[in-house]
Amino acid sequence: MFTTTALKSNIRSLNDAEFNSLKKHYNQDPRAFSFLSGYDPEDVTLTSFDGRALSIWGISPASQAELINDLYNDTTTTKLSLTFEVKFQREPDKALPADLNNFFEVDLRKLDPSVRHAFAAVINGTSSETVKVNQVFPRFLRLGTTTKATKVDQLIGGSTGIHLSNISMTLNTDAAGGLSEWWDVNERILGATIFTYADPDVVNTVNKISIITFNDKKAPESLSFLSGYGIIGLYISFILLIGRLLRLSTTNQYLTIMFRELPDVDYIMRLVLDLYLVREMKEFRLEEDLYATLIFLYRSPETTIKVTRQTVRIGNLKKKND
Repeated sequence: MFTTTALKSNIRSLNDAEFNSLKKHYNQDPRAFSFLSGYDPEDVTLTSFDGRALSIWGISPASQAELINDLYNDTTTTKLSLTFEVKFQREPDKALPADLNNFFEVDLRKLDPSVRHAFAAVINGTSSETVKVNQVFPRFLRLGTTTKATKVDQLIGGSTGIHLSNISMTLNTDAAGGLSEWWDVNERILGATIFTYADPDVVNTVNKISIITFNDKKAPESLSFLSGYGIIGLYISFILLIGRLLRLSTTNQYLTIMFRELPDVDYIMRLVLDLYLVREMKEFRLEEDLYATLIFLYRSPETTIKVTRQTVRIGNLKKKND
């Protein structure tokens, strides 16, 4: 029935005033405010779709007559729905899909019969009135890491939620008497703009459809090899990194622990100081003997344990623990 496209000029990030208006409206709802706090204004995009169709309504006279009969029929159980489908395209990325879409369906048989009858009257040409349909599509969508654009229930439902958006549809006919027909779709909002939340009884019709998308942040290009595997891959990589660091910090410790964890090093310390002293006195033969003793200690664990036992002081006496 209706197809339109939003070009780059109709897609922009929210400014600070618009984003603060959203946060102010939802500051009494903890779930909604918490959701908004996870985004910055540059992460939220306003997309405005032109309410004028880009193509004519291509339907044969026979199908049109059958549709009119179904719209007027209040007793049949034949499914009759109005489907709103939205598609988004963004730059290809390893971590994020390039194409996202979703569709939202309104069962016309669950609405007031006057809505179906109004559609039928407009299609068969007996009326030129605008058809109003409520609760058609969500204004807030989240564009995440999946190929589905999901609605943001925190901002749509609840006591402060704006619920689904309402639209009005008008069927236009070629003034020259041709068979060309096309639909115009306008959004019915509360207030002058979509960021002005007025009295629910004050409805303003605008010739465009506005959708606000929340775009998930992506990791820098340098970390794309990690973010491409998702949160599970990132978690496993982090655990492997910590394990590697712990392993490196404890490798070959058994070779040095007997020298770093000596209970009493007074004897070895005196031996080293004596080495410095005899070297200053140029007693090289004595230095050689002391150095040989030091090497012998480190080559003989049994002797090292014996001379480095913890010292117990008893009065003015020192005694090695057995």
